[in-house]
Amino acid sequence: IGMFQFYRGEDSMALHTLSEARAIAPASTVILNNRAKVLTGMGRVDDALKDYDKVVELDSVNFPAHFNRAYLRFQTGDSVGASSDLAILEKIAPDDPNTLLLLAVANSNRGYYTEAVSYYNRLIEKEKKAEYYTGRAMARLAKGDLAEASDDIGRGLELDPHDGELYFCRAYLHLLQYDEESARADAKLAASYGVDPARIKELFSK
Repeated sequence: IGMFQFYRGEDSMALHTLSEARAIAPASTVILNNRAKVLTGMGRVDDALKDYDKVVELDSVNFPAHFNRAYLRFQTGDSVGASSDLAILEKIAPDDPNTLLLLAVANSNRGYYTEAVSYYNRLIEKEKKAEYYTGRAMARLAKGDLAEASDDIGRGLELDPHDGELYFCRAYLHLLQYDEESARADAKLAASYGVDPARIKELFSK
């Protein structure tokens, strides 16, 4: 019931319902994971992290708790804590697409682009998705592998010609190739497909 309330946008009622449920079953990791999800949706990240901590105390290899806690820790700047969760995820679910994607993004954010490409390779071997090609293209652009990045962008656009992130990548590629006119054309497409104009402005300011 609590999650139905949450999905209807009744966050406060959902939190109340799940807190009552936890009072009945304090050792339920399902209830704690769900309440953490609601708290996250309400912007109460610190409280959500406390619930994920309790889940891990009850079940040290609970995948949803480690995954969501890692994501929140990255958001709050706790890279050490997030890395700890990632290490556990690699042990308990090394081939899970969610694990691989989080590891790919984490390595890319840290500047470990070769490692990020490796994780994206594994993801693409499992399933070809536009978002995976986008991620690998950005990592390759950061490495200076422009031809490979261009190939990824093309493959991604074949899968989803309306993916704004791919046009953003291609704009970045054109800038690296000193083709500002083409870059601005792709930037316009990126914006039309939902990319934040602030990111586009920052790209051209570098």
